[in-house]
Amino acid sequence: MLVLFAVILGGIVTGRLLQSRRLAFVSRLIAVIIWALLFLLGLEVGSDPAVVGGMATLGRTAFVIFVFSVAGSIGASWLLWRRIRGRSAFGTEGAGANPASAGSVSGRELGTGGGGCGANCSSGTVADISSETLPNPAVRGVSCSPESSDSAVCRVSGSAEPSDSAVGRVSCSPEPSEPALFCAPCSPQSSSAACEPTPAPASPASEPEKPLSMWGALKGSLVIVAFFVAGCVAGLFALVPFDVAGARVSTYVLYALMFCVGVTLGHDETLAGRVRRLDPRLALLPVMTAVGTLAGAALATPLLPPLAVTDTLAVGSGFGYYSLSSIFIADFRGAELGTVALLCNVMREIFTLLAAPLVARWCGPLAAVSIGGATTFDTTLPVITQAAGKPYAVVSIFHGCTLDFSVPFLVTFFCTL
Repeated sequence: MLVLFAVILGGIVTGRLLQSRRLAFVSRLIAVIIWALLFLLGLEVGSDPAVVGGMATLGRTAFVIFVFSVAGSIGASWLLWRRIRGRSAFGTEGAGANPASAGSVSGRELGTGGGGCGANCSSGTVADISSETLPNPAVRGVSCSPESSDSAVCRVSGSAEPSDSAVGRVSCSPEPSEPALFCAPCSPQSSSAACEPTPAPASPASEPEKPLSMWGALKGSLVIVAFFVAGCVAGLFALVPFDVAGARVSTYVLYALMFCVGVTLGHDETLAGRVRRLDPRLALLPVMTAVGTLAGAALATPLLPPLAVTDTLAVGSGFGYYSLSSIFIADFRGAELGTVALLCNVMREIFTLLAAPLVARWCGPLAAVSIGGATTFDTTLPVITQAAGKPYAVVSIFHGCTLDFSVPFLVTFFCTL
């Protein structure tokens, strides 16, 4: 373990020293190393008749651990989501607030200082604001009444004349972190004037967002599985003339992979800034994902009699990072458990790609991020951003990076118990 930590630290230091240079080739090198490692793992699996004969049993074992791990992460992230959602931007209870409740709010919270038109108000909340926070100096209050699940009618009342009041239709976000809309000031020409919101002005240089391609999201996973299957075939028919396990080839290739991962972490100049700008409450999401996943994996142990609780915890602590976790587990516990880890974590990533929109709708946006585990900063990031919303992109990246960095440590820890 100490050697592994030293290799990662050396990569981070190297990346810091090379920040002035472009290292685009490192990402391609990481992909090639992962393919090689999965081929070597498949080679070891295919050359072991006992593992090949029990592949159906290994698949069922992986499925049970996958179901319990994902269910645990959804439950833990849902609890965090309820805790965060319970506090609105006005400092009052959000979803279950009393319609007559009142609170003070600044122009930044209402979005009037260049951001939006009451987009962060909760349904039925009355906010007292100062005159300098709104475009019309006569305005003294804003009240929102729900019209549908996605919109609300906000009545802006004035203190001077009845004709100064206006009705503005805005989108009141159910979550405090949703982006505000940009709303042009209402012209008080009558007692009830319509104020339709428009999206925030985009940068002239911005390009239209491309539609999400499911094939593009799944392609990386399918390539990984293809290399693993190719290794299994090569091992089954003895196409490689030397003993891969005895030569410890995969161990040295693994060290090369971890060094490259350390280089990418050290070379990223924006990583520390993204972490500092993160809402402290949302920073707990990786912890909740880890706790829920490990709790679910532990609860699955009684259903899998041949396995010890440390085995299921090691498999669960892959957090969807199937390439790395399966190689670690195969190196410590053998090809059989390594195959279980590979199948379990591949199932988790594919489930995220397919079910993230439904999970976000039923269990909240944090659950959609949580089910992706360590994959939420790369392969599953596009579908999670589309399902949960763009404000959760930074949360997803932070969540994935944190769990990704924890995988080698947690897997090694549970494998050595």
